[in-house]
Amino acid sequence: MTNLLDYLDWRGDLSFSVSPLNEVDYYILSTLGVFDFVGIVPADSTGCMLRDAAARYFEKYGENPRLGAVIPAEYTEMLKRAAKTARFGALYLSAYRSRLVEETGNEEQFSAITVSLPDGSRFVSFRGTDDTLAGWKEDCMLAVREVIPAQLSAVQYLREAAGYSGPLYVGGHSKGGNLAVYAAANVPPAVQDRIVYVVSLDGPGFPEAFFRSRGYTRINRKVLNYMPQSSIVGTLFEHRGQTRYVHSDAFGPAAHSGFTWEVKGCGFVRMRSLSKSSRIFRTSFGNTLSKMDTEARQRFIDEFFDMLSSGGAETLTDLSASALRQIPAVLRVFNRGSEVRTFLIRFLDELRKDAVAERGHKT
Repeated sequence: MTNLLDYLDWRGDLSFSVSPLNEVDYYILSTLGVFDFVGIVPADSTGCMLRDAAARYFEKYGENPRLGAVIPAEYTEMLKRAAKTARFGALYLSAYRSRLVEETGNEEQFSAITVSLPDGSRFVSFRGTDDTLAGWKEDCMLAVREVIPAQLSAVQYLREAAGYSGPLYVGGHSKGGNLAVYAAANVPPAVQDRIVYVVSLDGPGFPEAFFRSRGYTRINRKVLNYMPQSSIVGTLFEHRGQTRYVHSDAFGPAAHSGFTWEVKGCGFVRMRSLSKSSRIFRTSFGNTLSKMDTEARQRFIDEFFDMLSSGGAETLTDLSASALRQIPAVLRVFNRGSEVRTFLIRFLDELRKDAVAERGHKT
């Protein structure tokens, strides 16, 4: 299967003037924030070329740096290949910010970077969570809190990035996609008018009330949502704008990584809809939470992740087919009347079926 690393080899020698910005480029630019560019990319507008930032990064951290125990190694390869291309190597990176607050009740994980494109436009990129279950739980906390600190930081960052003239693209993967949409919906109308697209790559959505806000209404037609066919993170809460389903050669949580998304030409291969397990997760999770008050939602989310991690999983990727077969035994330990237990049994059974179907498709 052709993926975005192959795309870099195939498309890397073409400038943006020859081949305009496309959805595969969106993913690459939206995930540059996974790298620790502190001391490498300036926090102000000074900027440095991507190829120079990459060289300094690998000089500082080595050729095979650990991005975290759970971030796919393909990201390192992506940066290496992108830096060598005519298409990406000369792009300017600036305004790198990274903040981690671990104070109980005020937790925040936030990172952003701005990419200057040759036509004078800027791509404002918000980092998402990694694939840890803890990071996924942070996404689910959007159901408990009306606003999380990272969303407020994203609004402030986009305001600052808009201090320079030219069109704007705003994007992010995972939680970064949620931050991109939230920020775009909460900046002044004059900034919104300069936004070309807001790109959420398998990012969690929002409560229904968010879409009725005047700020969101102004950007609705500019919002692009991308989800793999067996999306989990992207089905959390509601989405508006345009939603595009893409083919992944992974299933369930593992499909969250864009390196599993199939690329053809300048775009991702389309699917007509979400898989059955993904639809069940979206409907069941949403219906269950809609019946609960804030305190009950908190308990549900805590129990939900306790169950997932009790089988030994620490990451989304850990929830492989073999791990899924073990979880039903874990569920028997929990209260048989639990809404979480009922919900998970049905969802995990469908996810197992998706895994079997995917293996059959590959053979």
